[in-house]
Amino acid sequence: MYADDNDGKIVNGSASWDAGGENPWAWIPPRHVSSSEARKIFERGALYDYCSPPTIFKCPSGIPDEWATYAIVDAINGHAWGGGLPKGVYIKERSEIRQPGRRIIFIDVHEDKLEIQADM
Repeated sequence: MYADDNDGKIVNGSASWDAGGENPWAWIPPRHVSSSEARKIFERGALYDYCSPPTIFKCPSGIPDEWATYAIVDAINGHAWGGGLPKGVYIKERSEIRQPGRRIIFIDVHEDKLEIQADM
């Protein structure tokens, strides 16, 4: 849906920061703002209009009081970590996905259990 509406471009995988001038998939509000202000911030994310209700961004057993407990992996138009990745690793357009069944896009983030490293 998002790619269809944006000439095949994949939504920016960053969350609120370092989106390289693009609107990130989600804006994660800081914890110190009111719930009404937090909702306004969260609604700025590029996928907000495609996902209703906003609870779809959160695992039911996720971190309490978090707006999103899922993340988009960096290789899917996320943080490029300085570039230099082999061709086909960092994807910005839907047409660049050669084997969709072998790609992970969203991951469930549990801060106490997340320890993922890429071996390239």
